[in-house]
Amino acid sequence: MPKEQFEMTIPPTPDSADVAEIRKEQKQRASELNSEIKNIQGEKSLEDLSIDELRKVLALYEDIKNIATAETVPSTPEFAQAKLELQKSETEAVSKYFGKKIEVLPVPTQITVEQFEFWKQNQFELHYCPGTEIKEDSKFPGMKKGLDEDIYKRIKDGSITPDSATLPKGWILIDARPKPNYDNGDQMYENDILEEVMEKLRIAGQIEDFKHKGSRFNCSWDELDKEIVKKAVAEVLKVRPEQLEMPSAALFNYIGNKTHSEWGKTDTWEWFQDKFKSGYRLDGGDSDDGGLSDAGYASSGDRYDYLGFRPSVRFSV
Repeated sequence: MPKEQFEMTIPPTPDSADVAEIRKEQKQRASELNSEIKNIQGEKSLEDLSIDELRKVLALYEDIKNIATAETVPSTPEFAQAKLELQKSETEAVSKYFGKKIEVLPVPTQITVEQFEFWKQNQFELHYCPGTEIKEDSKFPGMKKGLDEDIYKRIKDGSITPDSATLPKGWILIDARPKPNYDNGDQMYENDILEEVMEKLRIAGQIEDFKHKGSRFNCSWDELDKEIVKKAVAEVLKVRPEQLEMPSAALFNYIGNKTHSEWGKTDTWEWFQDKFKSGYRLDGGDSDDGGLSDAGYASSGDRYDYLGFRPSVRFSV
């Protein structure tokens, strides 16, 4: 398939000032995504891309398609104002965290008012990440708890990749609810929107059975990464499966420091996205082991009644 097939333009629309402004933003976004595709692909043909590169390219292409077919009817004044206020509040919060002015991009245009309200009602929050590298000697005003020093040791010995100490860039949707304290596996996340789908997945045999079928605990990373599991969870959250992942240790630390210190004050663990060596993933957050700084590891196929997970959703920059 030639590279040119990944190029997409936004169709013209009627001469409405509001619609024109929306289309202007969409065209700019599509252009940025096309540039990102070119950066990944370079001069390679699709056949020469790695599996990971191909997945990224196809996900970006899907984002462009969504922009091209996006609704052009202007959002309600209330929704437009809510997005502006969120952008403003995140600009203030992120700039305060890093001790310098940080540009925060507008809330992604593909987010609908229905999604926005649904997430708000179910304790999922949008946060902006500036793509900053968190160095071993980094000192930011908002970073009360630094990254686990083992992160840097593991980067140096090659057991995790250097981007494990770098925040993603762009808007992130993440579950804001606190993780519970350990209670012999009986602990549950409060008002859990995922309880029903977790029960269905266990009944279907996609996740190992557990005494509390709707629990987020006692799941392996490999189970949670199954295509059918990601599709089911994404459907509940009204997002696409390829957007769904665990937060990295750095992202958990950043949002925890910035907004949710309570995440580090309970003695359960959560899976992180970071790959550790072959067949392992990072996990952490245990208050007895450093809280927001804590980053250990476990086999991606293991499950423990004290180890849960927190979904996050990435929006392309």
